[in-house]
Amino acid sequence: PMSLCRANYYPYLSFPEYETRNIRYVDGYYVYPSEIGSEGPTATHVRSLDLTSWEEVSGFQELVEEPWASIGDIGLGYFDPVFDDISGEYDPYITFDGGETYTVIPSNFLVQDIIATEDAFYLCQSYKITELSLIDLSVQNVAIRYDETPGPDVPITVEFDVSNLGLVDYLRTGELKVSVVLTQSEFLDAGANYTLFESTLEPPLAVGESLHFSQEVYLPRELSAGDFHIGVFADSADRLSELNESNNIYFSPTSLINIPHVTLTVNSADGGSVLAGSSLPNGLALSDGSSGLSVLSGALELPFNLQLNLLAQPAKNYVFAGWEEYPNQGEDPLNLNLTTDITLTPVFRSLISVSTSVQGSGTVQTTPTDTSDLASGQVVSLLAVPDEGWTFLEWEGDLNSTSSSASITATTSKQVRAVFYRNVLRFEDWKTDQFTIYERPNTSVSDRTVDADGDGYSNLFEYLFRTDPKSSEDRPDIDILFEDDLVSFEFETDPRISDYEAVIFSSPDLNMWDSETHLEDQTTHHSFERADRRVSAPIDTENQRTYFCRLQIVPKE
Repeated sequence: PMSLCRANYYPYLSFPEYETRNIRYVDGYYVYPSEIGSEGPTATHVRSLDLTSWEEVSGFQELVEEPWASIGDIGLGYFDPVFDDISGEYDPYITFDGGETYTVIPSNFLVQDIIATEDAFYLCQSYKITELSLIDLSVQNVAIRYDETPGPDVPITVEFDVSNLGLVDYLRTGELKVSVVLTQSEFLDAGANYTLFESTLEPPLAVGESLHFSQEVYLPRELSAGDFHIGVFADSADRLSELNESNNIYFSPTSLINIPHVTLTVNSADGGSVLAGSSLPNGLALSDGSSGLSVLSGALELPFNLQLNLLAQPAKNYVFAGWEEYPNQGEDPLNLNLTTDITLTPVFRSLISVSTSVQGSGTVQTTPTDTSDLASGQVVSLLAVPDEGWTFLEWEGDLNSTSSSASITATTSKQVRAVFYRNVLRFEDWKTDQFTIYERPNTSVSDRTVDADGDGYSNLFEYLFRTDPKSSEDRPDIDILFEDDLVSFEFETDPRISDYEAVIFSSPDLNMWDSETHLEDQTTHHSFERADRRVSAPIDTENQRTYFCRLQIVPKE
């Protein structure tokens, strides 16, 4: 008995009468003639190119009850349609006449029919077809060569032949692959597998002929150190059943590829870390047992000849100053080719900078212009330049000075702010400072006459008396004095206000009000934005027995 490899197909038919009985192979099609007795134009038959998709056709009555199938002159298949009640099967026979005759009687098959194509017999069961191919592809004469210790980017030459040892020519078209693989054992499905080369095997390949392959391959960069086998496959995707499947694959009997370890030791340093800028082998563990390959530290075992790109990443307020072992490398990334053990020590230094900001409207000019990385003890000159309508007030932060021109010594990082104020203040400027971008367009909140915080004072009063328009706790503090036939109002205000002023009005009856001429208007300045003001007007006590006064805010003329 001859051992044949099998590939199974499952035809999908919608009518139960189309079983595998009476199937034939005609002009490239698999054909099901209709049931015995069907004839004429009403007879229905189906055919397929791939045993999966089917179409209805007519004819083929002459094929019914034909039990013989052959592949050229080399093989003959016969199906005995007599059902054996004892064994529960029909009896198929396949013979090959190539100087010697073989007979195949499959067991445990409920065979209903047998057909032949150009290179295979098909045993037909109920809704299942088993292929018995007469092709035999064999991998032979494998040679593996390399000139130096294997590792990433080291070329390895693999030569081999693919021969057809079968009984028929290989004529099939499709995606039949020839592959070179790298494995950690002599089995394709054990451990890590890497495909180093793959090509399509194009027909024809006659019986007894061979195709020669010579391919230069490279090991993958993510490969860990260790021992590996080289494997060569014909029909690596297992798309074709063959007369003998055992010779389709070659594995090197010993682990021909040995990737040694190289130790990279990365010393820790204050002020930063070392990152791998290129890929590392999958599953690499650091010396402390942790994983996570972006930050490197300690002793790492890496594959020989691995090319590695290393980047030094400084922490906040530090800069990278170079590699201790490579003083001429400078601050550029370090490219290593690991052929020996290497120790690396990054050098970081503290970053000294002078950063500037402004409050108000103006700019700060520095000398030098770039103050982001300064030498320790370097002097930085500062000049505050106000915008039009603004005045420089002072420096804040790490510099206390009221001079617009100043300097600071950078022994550590410094932060300096220049403060500017408006020369003239108007209600619209004040509203911009006091209300948000969402509140300003809302007149029920930001309008002059609105009491936004409900404290009894309109926004105009809050503006003139320097109080918070959104806090009812911050109320204007106004003193009223009567002395020497004068009425006086004392209050705090912003001396820069240019569009409104407080004026005393008087009335004998609370109906008719007249503005009074101020006899006194005293202002005591405390800062650019704060002053105490006193306004006074005479009281006509001779002509009026009752006298009412009020302070009213009016636009300045």
